[in-house]
Amino acid sequence: MLVAFCAIAQDYAYPFLVFTDADGAQTTVSVASLEITFADGQLVAANGDGTTQLTLSELASMAFSQTGEIAPVTPVKVESGLSFDGDGSEYAATLGEDFTGPTLDNPNALAVTWSSSDESVATVDSEGNVTLVGAGTATITVSFAGNDTYEAGEASYTLSVSEYDGVSSLSAHKPVKVYTASGIFVGSFDSVAKAKAVLQKGLYVVSTSDKNHKLNIR
Repeated sequence: MLVAFCAIAQDYAYPFLVFTDADGAQTTVSVASLEITFADGQLVAANGDGTTQLTLSELASMAFSQTGEIAPVTPVKVESGLSFDGDGSEYAATLGEDFTGPTLDNPNALAVTWSSSDESVATVDSEGNVTLVGAGTATITVSFAGNDTYEAGEASYTLSVSEYDGVSSLSAHKPVKVYTASGIFVGSFDSVAKAKAVLQKGLYVVSTSDKNHKLNIR
């Protein structure tokens, strides 16, 4: 099927017709005595200056212009919307105990990346699950790199991890009994210091005559 239209007026408020393709490249033709036809997926613009042929599937827009140019339209991107639910951005945890971080609000279901600023303190997997490693402070960050629709964005929270030692108040010379975290007896020691000197890495329960304490050996 062939479709055609003509521009034959002499005075034009917008004397140019600008075609823009998907890559932003522009083709400009004068509208004076312009005839445009559409056939076989092609647009053919003919006037006194010659003939211009364009593929319809590659065209993004066409618009009249006073200057022969159309300012490119910059797409407006949407904010990522990433945030954490909760009352604050700082959290505390204790070695040897489970830690559940705040819930991520990802309203646009974006593909995000998780990271920890200090993996000697805490690591985080691809689902945002945190594993405590050592005492210190780490920032847990979730980020989105950005794409044609959404802006790059990120959200983060600070995690302070403390050793669950609990034995600092014990007398340096007070006898203690040591158990594993699951309650298995390890041995008796003349002092906490001597226990620390021989125990392997792990979480232990230190028992005195009147109280139990937790000791983390790193």
